[in-house]
Amino acid sequence: GDGFVAMLGFAKILADPKVLDFVGKLLTVPGQVDLDNAKAVGPGGMLSAGFNKEIQNGFGVMLELTKALGKLKAA
Repeated sequence: GDGFVAMLGFAKILADPKVLDFVGKLLTVPGQVDLDNAKAVGPGGMLSAGFNKEIQNGFGVMLELTKALGKLKAA
């Protein structure tokens, strides 16, 4: 009953082309991460990393996700 209706709702959300595109891109990220190359970074390193265009773009994506998550609380 209710579980089936919920599953149909999830399926409808997942069928959205924007959602499929986003999830598809998101799933490729772990394969692009080189954990052996990851180094500890302090506050100064974070500031200097902010001049890197990829990191700036990543922060932008993170902020958009955070805004969307904030809307969940307001709902």
